[in-house]
Amino acid sequence: MRGWLDLIARATKFDAQVRGYQLLHQHALNYQKVIIAPFNFPAIATYQELRKTYPRLGKMDLKIAAIAISQQATLLTRNRRDFGQITTLQREDWLA
Repeated sequence: MRGWLDLIARATKFDAQVRGYQLLHQHALNYQKVIIAPFNFPAIATYQELRKTYPRLGKMDLKIAAIAISQQATLLTRNRRDFGQITTLQREDWLA
């Protein structure tokens, strides 16, 4: 989003500004299609258990895993090294 805003701010011609606003608008529309899973109380409880079980994994990775586990969702990630350690996490790597 910052990139589109920067493009608009730097544009000296109206055509370039219009194109920047079109791209920004499309970017906003794309985000409307994305479902954001919440970091809520079930995720917090799962996160606390994961911190005990996997103390060496990063906090943000564990929060991401906790959200997926608490939502019974499959995590799409290339990070097999870290997320692969969490046995209760359903994960897939679509790039493999």
